[in-house]
Amino acid sequence: MRTASLAPVLVAALLLTACGGKPSPAPATPTPEPPAVATAIEPSPTPMRTATYPPTPTPLIDSFLSPLSPLAIAEESGLVLSTGREVAALEGYAVAEESARAWSPEAYFVGIVPSALGVRSLPVYPEKAGWVYRFARQGDARELYVQVVDGMLGQSGEAEAYRPEGERPQPVDPSLVRLNSPDLRQFYLDNLGGAEASNDYLDYALEFDPQQGRILWFLYDRARSANAVLVVDAATGEVLFPR
Repeated sequence: MRTASLAPVLVAALLLTACGGKPSPAPATPTPEPPAVATAIEPSPTPMRTATYPPTPTPLIDSFLSPLSPLAIAEESGLVLSTGREVAALEGYAVAEESARAWSPEAYFVGIVPSALGVRSLPVYPEKAGWVYRFARQGDARELYVQVVDGMLGQSGEAEAYRPEGERPQPVDPSLVRLNSPDLRQFYLDNLGGAEASNDYLDYALEFDPQQGRILWFLYDRARSANAVLVVDAATGEVLFPR
């Protein structure tokens, strides 16, 4: 699928009137105020590394409209997407699953959300992006978001995800996911004109797409588009977008 001053004018009139037959003294000429001198402000030291996102350009390629597209990111947050990812996305799953089981023995995995989106559900906005795993349980509209940073458990938080009435998130069996985050990145760099892409702008999502009936990987490049730039079947490696 392809989607390729109105400046205000002030008129002042001074009316001089005679009193007692004597002319009024001429008005004093006002002394102009000296021009204001701008004072440079020393920038505050930055406590952590921040990302400066470019203005969103016209996408160089079309976008695959998934349930997560377009990806809404608080660009002013300065979250650097490459941080906290010393291990690949799937390698942090076991840590996240253990945390989810403590939340509920009936918790089931429903995917990986883009970190720039998922960290909004954490109690404290983090300094590192890491990976954010999403879990659900039957009979509860709330879901659990677990962050893993460099292979270690970070924070977790609950949030109620919007979805149509009666619709439940579909479970994702991680054993069926044959591709990992580095595989998507390398394919993007090698085949889709992403040779100049920076990891600081790349984000990932994994979910079961009911429209496609399969588990999909989504790769986002915030320097190019708010929508996914690559969509791949997580089990077979088939590229669904772009074709």
